[in-house]
Amino acid sequence: MFKKPFIAVAFAIAALSAFGDATIPNNADLTIEIRDLTDPDYLLPTQVMVISEKDIIQGGFTSVTEILESYSNFRATTDSTGARRSTAIDLRGFGETAARNVMILLDGVPLNNPTLEAPNLGLLPITSIRQIELIPSGAGVLYGNGAVGGVIRIVTKNDAQELRPIFSATVGSWGYANTSATSTLILDQSTLTGEATRQSSDGYRHFNDSDLSHGKLTFKMNRDFDFAFSHSRSLDQRRAAGASLPSVIEVNRKDSSINDRSSVNFREAITVLSFGQQVRTTKARIHMSHRQSNQHGSYENPTYGDIAQNLDVLSLKTELSSGGDSSNDKWLTGLELGNGRYSSLYISPHRKQTQAAVYGQRSATLNDKTEINMGARYQWVKDTMATNYDAENSLTAVDVSVSKLLGKVSVNARIEQNFRYATLDEQSTSGNALTPQIGQGFEVSAEYLGGSISWWTLQNKDEILFDANDTSQTGFGSNINVEETSRTGVTANFKARVSDASTLQTQVSYVDTLIKAGSFAGSMIPGVSPWQANLTLKTNWNDRFQSQMSHRWYSSAYAITDYENDLGRHNSYTTTSLSTTYQQNNWLLSFGINNLFDVDRDAYVYDSYGTLKRSPAEPRSFMLTYRYFPE
Repeated sequence: MFKKPFIAVAFAIAALSAFGDATIPNNADLTIEIRDLTDPDYLLPTQVMVISEKDIIQGGFTSVTEILESYSNFRATTDSTGARRSTAIDLRGFGETAARNVMILLDGVPLNNPTLEAPNLGLLPITSIRQIELIPSGAGVLYGNGAVGGVIRIVTKNDAQELRPIFSATVGSWGYANTSATSTLILDQSTLTGEATRQSSDGYRHFNDSDLSHGKLTFKMNRDFDFAFSHSRSLDQRRAAGASLPSVIEVNRKDSSINDRSSVNFREAITVLSFGQQVRTTKARIHMSHRQSNQHGSYENPTYGDIAQNLDVLSLKTELSSGGDSSNDKWLTGLELGNGRYSSLYISPHRKQTQAAVYGQRSATLNDKTEINMGARYQWVKDTMATNYDAENSLTAVDVSVSKLLGKVSVNARIEQNFRYATLDEQSTSGNALTPQIGQGFEVSAEYLGGSISWWTLQNKDEILFDANDTSQTGFGSNINVEETSRTGVTANFKARVSDASTLQTQVSYVDTLIKAGSFAGSMIPGVSPWQANLTLKTNWNDRFQSQMSHRWYSSAYAITDYENDLGRHNSYTTTSLSTTYQQNNWLLSFGINNLFDVDRDAYVYDSYGTLKRSPAEPRSFMLTYRYFPE
């Protein structure tokens, strides 16, 4: 469909050239913004939603999942445990496979696993977040595998070296309590930042309590070169109620069947080392990370056995880029290496996934009103399984976009190819290797003062899905390739001032999903609401007091895993949240109410036994947060 443009861009990437300028330090009152050569110089798509720390505080959120679900305009897809830990955030209508099609990065560290498990966002305290970026498209070149449905970049406060310490305490419904502290020691041309968080909750359901401990140290050096080293450790001790039978939940929405309950201790350690050096007009950057986790626990039903899983992921990026922002011709080229190892009680010894990639990106400003961005990636991957079974593939991603200013309206067009290969859990040692899925997309958007509108389409070839009725690999179902699927959507954002103090923001989106070939031909992707809408009213009553009310609506969707669409649609609902914030010189108090009108809604799961199960949403809950930041 897009072969000729892709070939042209591949040749254009070879023409990358150096041109740049050093950045200038900007000294603020309480925050030092230092030129940081360890940060990437990525040219991101225009359709990027940025969620600031101020947005998080004023929104009254208590978890990363709540933030992403609110701003992505898609409902979050959680695991069947009901613990809202392993969470898939959908950006382009992927439903239950969003965990493998949406890339999530924490300070440049990929949180996506080489397994079916979604990233554990419950391990990340929101008090440490400085900014979140939602990138719905155009990121396959920079991030490679798993960016078919977009990218979520989470940046912590350690990237902005704050002079003042921050202490925070939150209490709320269902026994929720969270305390955290962050402080920075200023040394000679370097800083040492430490943070600690302790969080506990009884959970709104029976058998759903948790206890989280998190700590992180970051050392940064700014000399002729920039150097950063960080190490974090997290321990999540939790009990999960799990999705349950409708007959059980109808009696008590907080209850669950004993067979669905589990207990687990989840430990994770992340180590990151970054180095940046300016060489004349070129910036050199190295980013290396190691993420290791293990889970140990058991199911309440002893016949289900124990839980034991280990994961070890190592990645390395080396990049060269133009050195500054003043050039009309910017470029970046890089090399990426990665290795992931995975084992569990049911998979022994380790399964391993090795990958390598080269990529490049270039931006050229033709005149004051026209800009062209283009990039390409070549990636190799090899899976090594426990029975001497190997799967090896070579893949490409390409991206071309044009932006033009027409009066006060910026018009953008983008064409892209991206890919996803199977995780270690999806590949079978008893059958044929799964073919990597290839996505080809096109997007047109317009931005203007007070709003934007975009239309996009994404065609996937050989999309990887789970078929609970296919017993070719196991009696519980098989992962399969579906020959062709499509997603087409439109999103409109409007922002208007309704008074001197109040601003109304509206986001409405529609996505049409369709499986075009294979045994599910004619079906819609389950777990995806075709229509979503968000209405947010922000009011600044004075310099110290602000409030925000957000009302979201999701249309009905098919149950997760119901690719036959034979269970009917479920769960069209609205949900409302309200938060207020009051700030004095060096302290802040915020109060939030989630699910203000106590809407009784559910997430539906169609499991491998052909049984429909449900995880009820949290009822109305209250959160009160106090933050103190002495000078």
